[in-house]
Amino acid sequence: MDRRKPSKGRPRRKSAGFYGNRTSDQTSAVCAGPCPAGHTCPSPGTINPQPVPPGNYSGRGSSISQLCPLGHYCAGNTTIPTECPPGTLGNILGLNSPACNGACPKGHYCPIEAAAALL
Repeated sequence: MDRRKPSKGRPRRKSAGFYGNRTSDQTSAVCAGPCPAGHTCPSPGTINPQPVPPGNYSGRGSSISQLCPLGHYCAGNTTIPTECPPGTLGNILGLNSPACNGACPKGHYCPIEAAAALL
């Protein structure tokens, strides 16, 4: 990594988690600002934030996305995981549909955000 201070007129690389899509006023490592929520800026020098794929989520300033947690689904460009609805089961990571991973098994109860079927 080049640790020299940028001279006037020489562009500075943006840090991961930040982006810059302007051609002027890029005078700091944050450039245009933190990566927007629901997107990732995976590498220094990201110009266009990448949408988070279905089954994942990310907050503002993220360089990577996270798998959607148990009992939730993430439809895409997700900033906050959504709870699996009552009557559905969410017992695997990375779900991307409100159907979660299917209906609750017969003879069991699945409340909202169910990661396991209850008797």
